[in-house]
Amino acid sequence: MGRSRHRITTQRPFADANIEAPGFIDVRFYGDLLLLKWFSDNNVAYDCYQDTDLHNPAWLSQYKVLFPATHPEYWTPQMRDAVENYLAGGGRVIYTGGNGMYERVDHLAQAGPYVLHCNVDGNRWLWRDQGRPESLVLGVAYDSYSYMDMHPYVVDAEHPFLEGTGLAVGDGFGRTGYNFAASGWEVGTRAGAGAEAPGVVQFAHGVQHRGAEMCVLPKPNGGWVFSAVPCVSTARWPMTRGCRGFS
Repeated sequence: MGRSRHRITTQRPFADANIEAPGFIDVRFYGDLLLLKWFSDNNVAYDCYQDTDLHNPAWLSQYKVLFPATHPEYWTPQMRDAVENYLAGGGRVIYTGGNGMYERVDHLAQAGPYVLHCNVDGNRWLWRDQGRPESLVLGVAYDSYSYMDMHPYVVDAEHPFLEGTGLAVGDGFGRTGYNFAASGWEVGTRAGAGAEAPGVVQFAHGVQHRGAEMCVLPKPNGGWVFSAVPCVSTARWPMTRGCRGFS
């Protein structure tokens, strides 16, 4: 039986975004702060946008990379179309958020930064059930099999994205982190929504059965999507990041 539709704000930080000490699994707003700190520590120039800014995406083409933040689960059709067009034009996306582009929502254009969750019957709207699995955009899709089963990654193949890391085939990494080992919680795999996206290249994986897969999905005109979906914060709404400084 369906539920009623829910009106949800896309603003951040939302009311119950608690900042908690390291070691707590529910980091919420703190996960976004860690990302901003990493940008600052590594001299990466960035601008921040809200989700619904993708409804008027003229700004997007000026950026080398779009970096959705923690747990970018809920996407309107306009948001998804904007990112797909950006990638088709040679744009790049770094996706590390977990359970990304999983559910469709509707934008309330006349009610400020709000969306409606669930369809008109009150049922969840999964993109994969509409013939548009998230893997077609991101290279991976949410796979619930290893939910909350935390393990490190291991390198499967050499890849340019590993240059400078010192990692070789067979090496493990991500054994510890803010929320335990790196592969776990809500992970993405190439076949999480069925058939994998054409051309996706996987070069590392979480060592648990059906752990997270680290992949690159080539896109037209030199674009690509890098997906590394480890354990993530449970923040419900992403703020997208337009990054200028990536090569």
